[in-house]
Amino acid sequence: MAITKNAGRQNILAAEVTFNGGTDVTSTGTYEAIDLPVGALICGAQYEVLDTFTGTGTVAVQVGAAVLLAANNGDAAGVTTAAEGDIDVPTLTATDTVDVVVATAALTDGQAKVVVFYTIADRATEAQ
Repeated sequence: MAITKNAGRQNILAAEVTFNGGTDVTSTGTYEAIDLPVGALICGAQYEVLDTFTGTGTVAVQVGAAVLLAANNGDAAGVTTAAEGDIDVPTLTATDTVDVVVATAALTDGQAKVVVFYTIADRATEAQ
């Protein structure tokens, strides 16, 4: 027996959203940020504080209960990235969302960006 090779290839898709404290996220809680289709397989994620938030809240990025990026301080500028080995989300069998989870305290007057990189099962866009 042998593995049947598949010559199909696809580009990695990137979905991003920018959100503001005090307007888009107004208190602690879970906020839907990015829609994902059936068959999505997440291969990376990034959270970047563009303008530091006022407040001591933390931000986590997750799909359902699966955490893509653990809680990060909203008042610290910079980029937090999840490498492909850190992602523990199976291929989606139903549509789902990437959520921004604000905890500890509300975030105000700042801005951040979430980017999620993914492929879609059985969707070859070119052949090798």
